[in-house]
Amino acid sequence: MGELVRKELKSFFASLSGYVVLVFFLLANGLFLWIIPGGYHIPASGLADMQAFFTLAPLLYLFLVPALCMRLFAEERRTGTLELLLTRPLTTWQIVGAKYLAGFLLVLFSILPTLVYPVSLWFLAQPVGHIDVGGIIGSYIGLIFLSGIYVAAGVWASALTENQIIAFLYTLVVAFLLYTGLDFIAGIPLFEDYQTSIQFWGIHFHYEPMSRGVIAFSDVVYFVSFVFLFLWATVRRFHGIRLGGGYVIIAFVVLNLACTRVYLRADITDDKRYTLSESTCSLLRGIDRGVSVDIFLGGKLPAGLQKLQYALTRNLEEFRRLSGNNFRYQLIDPTEIQDPEEKKALVKYLAERGILPINLNRRSEDETLSQQIIFPGLIIYDQETEVSVNLLQNVPRNSADENINHSIEALEYELTKAIRLLIQKQKKVVGFLVGQGELTYPEVMDMAKTLSYYYQVDLVSCDSLATDLKRYAALIIAKPTKDFSERDKYVIDQYLMHGGRLLWCLDEVDVDHEVLKNQETVPAVYRPLNVEDMLFRYGVRINPDLVLDGNCVLIPVITGMNGTTPDYSPGCWYYSPLLLARGQHPVTAGLQPVRVDYANSIDTVGKNDGLKKTVLLSTSSYAAVMKTPCPVSLSITEEKMTPDRFNRRFVPVAVAVEGNFTSLFQYRNREEVAGQPFKAQSGYSRVIVVADGEVIRNQVRGVGENARIVPLGYDEYSGQMYGNRDFILNCVNWLCDDEGWMQLRGRNLSLYLLDKTRLKAERTSWEMLNLLFPIFIVVVGGGIFAWGRKSRNRKRGSTRFNDLR
Repeated sequence: MGELVRKELKSFFASLSGYVVLVFFLLANGLFLWIIPGGYHIPASGLADMQAFFTLAPLLYLFLVPALCMRLFAEERRTGTLELLLTRPLTTWQIVGAKYLAGFLLVLFSILPTLVYPVSLWFLAQPVGHIDVGGIIGSYIGLIFLSGIYVAAGVWASALTENQIIAFLYTLVVAFLLYTGLDFIAGIPLFEDYQTSIQFWGIHFHYEPMSRGVIAFSDVVYFVSFVFLFLWATVRRFHGIRLGGGYVIIAFVVLNLACTRVYLRADITDDKRYTLSESTCSLLRGIDRGVSVDIFLGGKLPAGLQKLQYALTRNLEEFRRLSGNNFRYQLIDPTEIQDPEEKKALVKYLAERGILPINLNRRSEDETLSQQIIFPGLIIYDQETEVSVNLLQNVPRNSADENINHSIEALEYELTKAIRLLIQKQKKVVGFLVGQGELTYPEVMDMAKTLSYYYQVDLVSCDSLATDLKRYAALIIAKPTKDFSERDKYVIDQYLMHGGRLLWCLDEVDVDHEVLKNQETVPAVYRPLNVEDMLFRYGVRINPDLVLDGNCVLIPVITGMNGTTPDYSPGCWYYSPLLLARGQHPVTAGLQPVRVDYANSIDTVGKNDGLKKTVLLSTSSYAAVMKTPCPVSLSITEEKMTPDRFNRRFVPVAVAVEGNFTSLFQYRNREEVAGQPFKAQSGYSRVIVVADGEVIRNQVRGVGENARIVPLGYDEYSGQMYGNRDFILNCVNWLCDDEGWMQLRGRNLSLYLLDKTRLKAERTSWEMLNLLFPIFIVVVGGGIFAWGRKSRNRKRGSTRFNDLR
């Protein structure tokens, strides 16, 4: 068998046609990946990954593998040596296996020179070496499996005829049908109900996960069993068709269907980017009805958005597998709709659901600008409900590539959040505490309406809370202005001890902002609320001070008069910081700056109390803290930000605490609440403290029927939308999350970028290297083989000559 393999390899490398086929394959790869602009062009993508190659290679192998395998048995038939081959002391399985192994090794030889591509990306990455090595290795494994089926099909086709051209065409047709033909058939409306079932038997369905670095047991079984099926068919070709063949095909089908029930996979990408969380898997397995997804991020997209679209479809593909094929998705490009009225209706429909068009400015390689409209969103729906999802996470301080990467990081969270909303049977209850002078309902209406999509929202007093400590999943305390009584504190304390979650939005500095409209200076006075001991027990202390920050909102300041009309200019209002996220916590990951007004600073206390404290929001590196009482003056807008004045860095303003809390009333007189015995220690619970009450307050313009609610976080002067609404929503979601799905927001995926400066300076060199060096490897390998063969022939000739002498 080994001798037969060597014979086939020698025959291939001894002919010029073999080298021409390999050179053609490598030349096509080099041109499409490095020279010719288009969807496969790696330098234009700006990304240091090999996805373009693993998408292109299967298409090129449709021609390469048939060319390599067409002569394996066809040549034996044509020359009349097939009968002689079958009389060798080898079984038919051994002969077919040797032919297959020879063809498979030839394909592997064609893959080896392409290793130049990842090596080039290693040096072109920013920083050097920052590429997904694990993902690339997994993708090569997938390409090897795919080529294995192609070769098996080529062996079978070669056994059908003595004409090599016909064998080439047979292999091409079969491979094309298996790789992409079944996808075309599944896309026909007639087969819409059987789309997934048809696609399942196609190679692309199983190769695609592997091309991302995800090796699934069911996919491996598919490739191996298909190789066996083709080799079995080849063996049967030489022995004639027998009745037992039907059992083999049935076994092939049953085996593959059975393996779909085994969800065993290995994500060997470096950052495990294609591994779904256990909470997501559990959610998807529980879906008991059909769910459809319309994706409107379609059309010809820039490289970054192509990456987002690809990651989205891959997530949905995993969702489909886990849900038992209850998921179905389609890509829609609204710009391709020809009917103006239909297009207008669709744009209006999307806008009503919060999916707004974005106008992209695209710069081509010749520096010309063009515009493109995209709709970065999707709608998930079933027969009763629909939920819209915005796909782009836009943080102003991040680059475009960073925003795209964060959007990819957030996909699993955003999709599962929408699915939970779609299939939820009963909403958890969230309460806004009233009775201590908290914000009125109109002042929290925007946040209450936002929360109502996910939760049942109630207004609740401490007396009502005391009747049922377990009704509310979370309690929001929004800017109280009255002191808490010991009775109210006790009820809140026991609510926490019995599993409740708390969001405190507290103002402990009193500034009458309205007075500033009539006078230049007002006092800032410390105003405690009699909850300081409770917060201290929970690991937090709000300080009696006022936070200023150089990163702040702008307000209109009168700088002169134009006749009787004042001239306004923007001035820095340091008392209204724009807080930034600290770390990669689920609450703040990818969050826009959050506006606060007249905030206090926060300290965490207690190091050995078993509580985990995490700073959620803090100032920038140019901040200041004023001890109260202190003046708040409009004249501060005229001051310049100096290092001497703004000498504090990253002052905390919002903190999350989690763990087992100890009751404030552990050593005090206590009584039952709502029939529940006193608890001195909670189980695992969570508390968030924000040292500002304005963070949750929306502005109300007008009164009575003319009242207008300004969206939370919207700055009417600058027109910017800050992250207050998302911050509060994330806080409540995190507090109410018992399954761990909010942890998906804290997911961090690596961003693999090319060093554009180096690539631009050395572009020609890298293009020529990746175009010519793989070909050079083949030429050198062929030269070494020819030299070795010639040396062996010369040695044999010399030996014969000596024997004759």
